[in-house]
Amino acid sequence: MKAVITAAGSGSRWFPVAAVLNKAMLPVGAVPVLQHLVAELAGAGLTDIAVVLRPDDDLVPRYFSEDLDLRESFVRTGRLDRYEPVAAFHRSLRGLSLTWIRQQPAPYGSACALLAARDWIGDDVWMAVSSDDLVLRAEGNDLADLAAAAAAVPSSTAVQVVRVPPERVSACGIVEVRQAAGRLELERLIEKPEPGRTDSDLCFVSRMVLGPGFLGTLDQLPADPRTGEFVAAQAIDRYARDHVVAVHQLAGRHFDCGSVSGWLDANLAVRA
Repeated sequence: MKAVITAAGSGSRWFPVAAVLNKAMLPVGAVPVLQHLVAELAGAGLTDIAVVLRPDDDLVPRYFSEDLDLRESFVRTGRLDRYEPVAAFHRSLRGLSLTWIRQQPAPYGSACALLAARDWIGDDVWMAVSSDDLVLRAEGNDLADLAAAAAAVPSSTAVQVVRVPPERVSACGIVEVRQAAGRLELERLIEKPEPGRTDSDLCFVSRMVLGPGFLGTLDQLPADPRTGEFVAAQAIDRYARDHVVAVHQLAGRHFDCGSVSGWLDANLAVRA
């Protein structure tokens, strides 16, 4: 299975920093969020990974490419032990295929980031994860669990959710579910519902396994009339009208690193 990491957003919640630095490169602990995600995908057995970036973002590919001149400078000065964290990182990438895909500035939205990778995806079942969403779990792998949930339904499609407190419901994409065949299935996905509109507290997390037919739904998706953006969550809601979409509830702890507060919480959790 191929995996797509979307990391081309403007990052306005992180301005002014994100005006020049991809927020996926902000560190949680000692390494960037994006590195955590690549490691989680690799831990789930996904080795063919594409990262969708802005056209001018050269920092991310540079970070994932070994700088031999830098290594040589540490060799010359007898400090090779100080270089070891970098060497260990690049050893961890062996066996992975990383592809960089550029998303054009317009049209804009999470759906457009996925469509930018369509030629690379082909007709395969594929996984999509947002670089905003970090999950920390001591044992097990939530992306492996997500893939297993998708494999259990004919559409090969599944989404992840996390429970949120009542005061957060109106700020999220909320998933309403039904019980069927011993699993949760997506009934409806409501983007930022008004208070009282839903009894569900399951917030959609932008981590999905998608069947080949999903790209066609993305193609037909209209822009959100409120924002003008093309929103992948709305495509999931449309797709679920004609296909069974499994719902997997996260076992790990979720952090929205697209926000400053979520990123701070993730760093506190890593230090604990």
